[in-house]
Amino acid sequence: MTRVLTNPTDDLCDFLLTALRVWSGPASSSDHFARKLDFADNAAFHSKRNSLIDALDSGEGLDVSDLPGAIRIARIAVTDDYYGPGWEWPLVTHFSVEEAHAMLLALEAISEHRSG
Repeated sequence: MTRVLTNPTDDLCDFLLTALRVWSGPASSSDHFARKLDFADNAAFHSKRNSLIDALDSGEGLDVSDLPGAIRIARIAVTDDYYGPGWEWPLVTHFSVEEAHAMLLALEAISEHRSG
């Protein structure tokens, strides 16, 4: 099992934690939304989101197989005005839109490099 983002003070880890945590604030979701992301329902989506947060927070990090799903969740939080803060992203986090997109690209590069 390959672990990534094991340092909670790392910028990428901080960004991903921020994006995952936004879902318990102004962002919302539904069973329909969760199924589109391959979760059984909204409860399963939030259960996985919470386990990703716990793994990152603890320094355990994510299994590389969890990274694509975490990136999808983060991307929606950053860009979607319905499910995520979207244009309000810089107002509710300490990251600019440009920083967020750069972080997403860096996370995708890590995911692609580690998974194959």
